[in-house]
Amino acid sequence: MNYPEYLAAVEFLAKNEYSVMIGLNSPGMSEEKFKLRDRSPAKLGSFYDPMPVVAGLPFPILALFGEKDHNINPVQGYEAYRLAFQTARNPLNRVEMISNANHSLFEAETGCVRELMAQVTGGKPLYGPEVPNIIAAWLEKLKAAF
Repeated sequence: MNYPEYLAAVEFLAKNEYSVMIGLNSPGMSEEKFKLRDRSPAKLGSFYDPMPVVAGLPFPILALFGEKDHNINPVQGYEAYRLAFQTARNPLNRVEMISNANHSLFEAETGCVRELMAQVTGGKPLYGPEVPNIIAAWLEKLKAAF
């Protein structure tokens, strides 16, 4: 994501009544701070890397990512969880990439934030058939294990 894209996202959130209602709007950071944010491998963007903690959790985890997610990098998230799950060696952990799905795992054409907000505010979000099938299969595996 470049700085103009970041500003467009911040501006969109600042104008969206639902974002304001739940506190997702912010004034954003300066271009200088944006460029100086920590991008080291130990960080995800400018945030703490939770994957060592995820790898050590004693319970099964299902991590789902939408291929058309424009809120986060779904490939980066998928790979981070996949590697953490390899470290954890818990056979009940599962990570999946959902095709044609956005950040909320709704079926998406573009995956852009405006499309997602239209789905949410229009009351017509729709999960693809893949999502409930993956969840059901994972729950059946958990049921069999316990």
